[in-house]
Amino acid sequence: MKNSVRFVVLTIVLLLAFNAMAGRAGKVGKNLGVQGNGFGSSNQAQVILQLISEKPDKIDYQILYNTHRDVVIFGCNFDKNIIMRMHDHKNSHGTVERWGGYVLDRLRNAAGGGSLNDTQEGKLPGSYEKF
Repeated sequence: MKNSVRFVVLTIVLLLAFNAMAGRAGKVGKNLGVQGNGFGSSNQAQVILQLISEKPDKIDYQILYNTHRDVVIFGCNFDKNIIMRMHDHKNSHGTVERWGGYVLDRLRNAAGGGSLNDTQEGKLPGSYEKF
């Protein structure tokens, strides 16, 4: 019960922060609600590319969604030249992944069924950290 309350509170806080952040100049955000565990890199990249297509003059693009296991934030920042994905699990742990450089190449490759590691220079893996 304690973990489920923590998860609900954390979800609400993240949603409020996400919505506030999305209202700032240069940022675009979209809450996708609840998604299945199969909503992976390809789907995430497709949604981000759609946001970029709709508002190409922005710097920061992010999506947020829940699964039955965690809260996921996925996005990119063109000023920092980075893609980031965070999984915040219900058990107070999670992961953060980061890919530097080649933001559009990585997103297009992932959206087409490839990997976020795929770039013009070949495979350039990102970093992975647990918390």
